[in-house]
Amino acid sequence: MPAKDASNIKVKLSAKPGSSAAAGLSGVAREKRPWNARTKVAIGRMLDQEIARLIASEKAIDQRTRVGAQSAGDNEVDASLADLEARELTDLQSAKLRFGRHDFGRCALCEQWIEKQRLLALPSARTCVACAHLAASAGN
Repeated sequence: MPAKDASNIKVKLSAKPGSSAAAGLSGVAREKRPWNARTKVAIGRMLDQEIARLIASEKAIDQRTRVGAQSAGDNEVDASLADLEARELTDLQSAKLRFGRHDFGRCALCEQWIEKQRLLALPSARTCVACAHLAASAGN
């Protein structure tokens, strides 16, 4: 092996994790998140606000159910709404857990970064728009 190639290997092996040289060693380039710190703070606030809203809504439904002054139809609507909100709350709480980790904003299917606009519209999104469309069309 020529000396020039040997020095190149030495540079790559001594590269710091996360550098472009280190990315070349692992075979996976580290792409930049499509949002900045300010956007991440905004998404975190949105998650907190939505979680608080759903908890308040659950309490209101529980209170109406305890009063018992509703018709059977109202109780059925409240039960359906409570189920939907419970699923949404679980999704938001899961997103909040991911939010503190390095994988928040990564598509669960293709592992690319989820688009900034999608996360701002749906902070609990687990998939990018392309994978969400593929999943929806596969389900039909």
